[in-house]
Amino acid sequence: MQIPLVQLWVPSPYPPCNFGEYGFNLLCSYYYNTYWQPVMTSTFWMEIGRMGNRDLRQWNMPDCFMTAGYTRNNFFHYLAGAVKGLAYFNYGERNDNTWPEFGRLGKMLQRIGPVQAALKPAQRDLGLLNSFTSNCFDPGHTLVQVYAYHNLVPGHFDVEPVAEEKILAGRAAPHKAILFYNVQYLRQSVYDALAKRAANGGLVLPDRTVPFDIPGAKRLSVDLSMGTDKTLPFPPEGAHVSTPGIRDYGRAERIAVIRGALSPYVKPRFECDDIKMAA
Repeated sequence: MQIPLVQLWVPSPYPPCNFGEYGFNLLCSYYYNTYWQPVMTSTFWMEIGRMGNRDLRQWNMPDCFMTAGYTRNNFFHYLAGAVKGLAYFNYGERNDNTWPEFGRLGKMLQRIGPVQAALKPAQRDLGLLNSFTSNCFDPGHTLVQVYAYHNLVPGHFDVEPVAEEKILAGRAAPHKAILFYNVQYLRQSVYDALAKRAANGGLVLPDRTVPFDIPGAKRLSVDLSMGTDKTLPFPPEGAHVSTPGIRDYGRAERIAVIRGALSPYVKPRFECDDIKMAA
């Protein structure tokens, strides 16, 4: 399944409602990327899975359809997303290079596995709003939101997706700021909660893709996915031809523009021009 979570137009779990108190006690999904989106998207989906359920363990079923390098890259991005279990789907037409790669990765995992299993996600500086309301009306909301995440992490910002339910429950207060990217719709109750946060001195930072204002919010002058360029409406053909798309990943000049616009409000975790480093 190329859309593991939060895709309300196909069978796909919504973590705050389908796991934890209201559902399963193990976060689980499967995701076969095959480079239709950047590999860091594997980390992003692990973050999406923890929305509303940060204390639950998370498993994923990736694919081993492509090359050894693809398998290795996905593996390490899942580890970065604090995955606790991986159960690979074995395509009959898999690339033969994947089997030796599993042997190498398995030996390494024997050493680091106990540490990986014990890790717990820390509180993040920034919450990137993943809007349930927008997902109801716009099937591309989360699928293009990954590109804002892909700019913020190499920009050395400490960020995670947050759900509307977290805003409503008052549990987003520890975040230094709530970011908006491509949020086209909000429930009135969420809008009011964000306006209250801003009135109490909390930072609410919509970028220029957001078509409405929130009292007290500070508007960013950039598009968090496209920098000085523009996010386009989600195309009927799907995310593989969206703008932003996979060709918009890892552009150092765009990441620098976004870092410059956001830094006056919340500083990156460290100063470095190397986008291969992450907070």
